[in-house]
Amino acid sequence: MLGDPGQALVVESSRSIQTRSLLAYNTTAVRSVIRESHTLAKTLQQASAEQKALDPDGLISQEELPPELVAPMYINALALQRNMRAIMVYHQQRLDTLRDKFWENGGTLRAAFSEDEAPDTRKHLATVDIAFVQKYNELCVGFKESMYGDLETRADPGVPLMQATQLLAGGTTMPPPRDVFVSVRVVGESQSLESKTGGGVLSLHKGSQYHVAFEDVEDLLVNGTLELIE
Repeated sequence: MLGDPGQALVVESSRSIQTRSLLAYNTTAVRSVIRESHTLAKTLQQASAEQKALDPDGLISQEELPPELVAPMYINALALQRNMRAIMVYHQQRLDTLRDKFWENGGTLRAAFSEDEAPDTRKHLATVDIAFVQKYNELCVGFKESMYGDLETRADPGVPLMQATQLLAGGTTMPPPRDVFVSVRVVGESQSLESKTGGGVLSLHKGSQYHVAFEDVEDLLVNGTLELIE
């Protein structure tokens, strides 16, 4: 029936909110809403053309137009607006869920969306979802770096590193270090790092694990390049 696909999307959004989970992207319902909306738009265009033919100068009031022309126009216009709201609510709620998952897991992509650590969420990620979370992560990392910058070279370091950590995660679930040395895994790009504790230059390769001084890698833990291994 008219409006059923849109209603299905609204129901799924409600389920996602109640269960605090990411459901599989409902491609079938989304496409049905779009097809139905195109049909409604074409019907409205035809009705508008008929109205213009009856009243080319726009002198007839709505009350004077034939009911068999006006009634379908109102119904189709309301249905089209409802479809638009339903599909916007569905996608906005999905983006909200992705952002919530991201921050609930310390502002790191691996903890929030990897197959190893979040399999239930990962299996329901659509291609557009993956593109969104990657770009969102890039924005967050860029903002964090602009907040605390390079504390070794900047005359004005801006926001202190600890405050930036508390403000923008990477993050927010990272416990205080219990030891001088910590075990970490490289989840970002491979890079070289000059040790602050006299250990020379550290070569960090993506996917590898290291036991290093916390002071040397604190910045990389904050921006998400490294993750702590318990």
